[in-house]
Amino acid sequence: MRTASLLSGRFRQLNHGKQSDSGLKRIAAVALAALVSAAAFAGCGSSDSKGTASIQIGDEEYSLKEGIRTYLLLGVDTEGSLQEKKEPGLGGQSDAIYLLVCDKKQNRMRIIGVPRDLMTEIRVYLPSGEFNGTSTDHLTLQYAFGDGREKSCLLTQEVVSSLFYGIPIDGYVAMNLGAAPEMADALGGVEVVVPDDSAVMEESSFVKGAEVTLDKSNVKKFLRFRDTDVSLSAFTRMERHKAFFKGCAGKLKKKIMEDPSSLPELYQKLSPLILTNISLEDCRELAGIELDENIEIVPGSFREGDFYEEFYADESALRDLVIRVFCK
Repeated sequence: MRTASLLSGRFRQLNHGKQSDSGLKRIAAVALAALVSAAAFAGCGSSDSKGTASIQIGDEEYSLKEGIRTYLLLGVDTEGSLQEKKEPGLGGQSDAIYLLVCDKKQNRMRIIGVPRDLMTEIRVYLPSGEFNGTSTDHLTLQYAFGDGREKSCLLTQEVVSSLFYGIPIDGYVAMNLGAAPEMADALGGVEVVVPDDSAVMEESSFVKGAEVTLDKSNVKKFLRFRDTDVSLSAFTRMERHKAFFKGCAGKLKKKIMEDPSSLPELYQKLSPLILTNISLEDCRELAGIELDENIEIVPGSFREGDFYEEFYADESALRDLVIRVFCK
């Protein structure tokens, strides 16, 4: 509707002005994914998705695989605690959006990235909280139209589930921008192998093949920097995200195996920066599942919009991805 489109434009002005920091905004999802997988490594109980045995894709009905658990991972472009409710438009955007898909039968844990600028139908709310219709707009804005807490997460979860043809999403974790440095610090540093030279302009030690320890002093540089003059630099940067994620997961697994009490301590330390409806106990049956280092991205293409880049999903390729990952 027209009113909704105008209102979402207003919220974009409030929340969409930090494009130069988009790499930093994705840090949180990488770190929180490591935290979720850490819970799995810890042997922290999970049950399979209930209530949805099949999904409809076009004219075809597909049965869902058994033993799949799917979590929505959100990186929010705010600082400080996520414990305070905000009026619609002031709660930040979900500038990093991932699905963590755990397949117990295949003993595989994979990550699917969802571009923040993906154009889709979102629900629009007035500052009073009154529903004001729907609008086709950037996915990242759906979080902003909530309360900056549970409602924002659930609204985004609903939209992402719909995008993936109604696949069940078992829970969410949202984390703000301060999480990655805090996680690196809590782990005593995260060792990574630099995947390429794409950030050497920012830090001379970030040379391809170099072994680097990331901590509070350099982790933001490693995860944030990209050369905006280079085509597809955002996708190149994701290789560094994956290196950090792999390093976190390995360090967490080792730390927890040596001292099982360290996971609750880490969770407690990061809890002001985390908002989730997933308990540590919900992850117990995921212990030992192997993480696939490859991060798949929703297939599609970018276009120049009137003001910002717009991402449009390739519906045929997305359909194939959903069937391959989630369906029998």
